Amino acid sequence: MDDYKQAAYYDFALARQLQVSSYPALLLQNADNHFYLLAKGYADLSTMQLRIENLLKELNNLKTD
Repeated sequence: MDDYKQAAYYDFALARQLQVSSYPALLLQNADNHFYLLAKGYADLSTMQLRIENLLKELNNLKTD
């Protein structure tokens, strides 16, 4: 049970560090450990798909530049 408690403390500390102030929140973490905020509060599926696609395109463009 202590493992779950420790994991929860870690997640809350990370959320605080990333300045997540409300739930739900969705962040994407890339391989370089950068976090990108995709949603703060509710967003429907089509909006989320568009945001994810746009972010991935932007990240791919940065790699090729």
